[in-house]
Amino acid sequence: MGQSDLAIDRAQRAVRLSLFDFLNYQSYNALAILLSHTGRYAEAHDALRSSVQLNPSFSVARAFLAAILVLLGRNIEARTEAQQVLALDPPFTVRRFATTRGNRTCRISTSCRRLA
Repeated sequence: MGQSDLAIDRAQRAVRLSLFDFLNYQSYNALAILLSHTGRYAEAHDALRSSVQLNPSFSVARAFLAAILVLLGRNIEARTEAQQVLALDPPFTVRRFATTRGNRTCRISTSCRRLA
């Protein structure tokens, strides 16, 4: 098992073990980021939907979701999600998002730029 697979396995375990944890949205968000880095965008999308469902006001998950939707070719949904991000975090910018997330989300932040 490679390092990415191990990290995904651990994140999935965290999700399973924290079913009633009010912070479980963060576990789903972490899982989604790991899945996206391995190109598993459909699975990342599902994890982000869970994160957003658990905490609709968590703009970071919504920003990642918008980017994943672009990578999945679902641009109309991505724009709707991006509008939600701006409603929750009016000063949000892709530049700030990419800078605070570092190179780890380079492909995702590039996708966000397509929405601009």
